[in-house]
Amino acid sequence: MRGGQPAATLGFADFASVYESRFARWLEPFGEDLKSADAASSERLRELQAALASLVIKLDHRGIYRSSHQNEAGTEPKWLTRSWAKQR
Repeated sequence: MRGGQPAATLGFADFASVYESRFARWLEPFGEDLKSADAASSERLRELQAALASLVIKLDHRGIYRSSHQNEAGTEPKWLTRSWAKQR
């Protein structure tokens, strides 16, 4: 809440349009951290990716994201498949 008002939800198009002015200074350093060698072996980030994969699958009950992001072989994105497989 800000000033007694609940925070508004920001859709992707709006987020993208204000990214540079509102979010870049916080998210770009985080993005750089994710490219580090330590990130690849981080248990915490592995768990976060698995939770995100679970959320994507849960919210995508019609399979729209998964089918629209399939590669040439007709399989789901590797990050989604890899994360989801670890949860089963």
